[in-house]
Amino acid sequence: MEVKWVDHRKKETQNLVVKNLLQRKRNINMTDNTYRLVRFEPRCLADNKLCVCELVIGLTAEDGEGNSAYIDGIWKPEEGTMLMLNDLTSEKSSEIVNQFAADNNWWSSLDSQLEAQKVQPVNAENFEAPEVTLDTTVEPTPEPTEEEEETEDTE
Repeated sequence: MEVKWVDHRKKETQNLVVKNLLQRKRNINMTDNTYRLVRFEPRCLADNKLCVCELVIGLTAEDGEGNSAYIDGIWKPEEGTMLMLNDLTSEKSSEIVNQFAADNNWWSSLDSQLEAQKVQPVNAENFEAPEVTLDTTVEPTPEPTEEEEETEDTE
């Protein structure tokens, strides 16, 4: 009789990882933000125009309410490795951009930028500025003296 021993801990760990990934995806997708790659600019070595020494990567995010955010950075291949222009397939480029964005916490940063814009002051609607007369003879407000500052502090 042959007995098979199955390590259920591995299965549980794998399920946990999948659950965590699903939870992270849910958290990311809870926002209705749209992300776009707007800069993908390979920069090559001066003496080998086919060898990529860095990539300029830029992303935008929009929230559908008129707010947008931008972030960019420079990705460099690991030291000692060479990335050739023809290696930049759709799959490889996607891998580089997504990993670079994740490593630098760009998704959260873009989301935070959008959230911050929502609480910024906005221009008054339908406001028409009154006519203002400019007077170049107006003197600057004098700086308070030390005595005046001390009096204000004690009040």
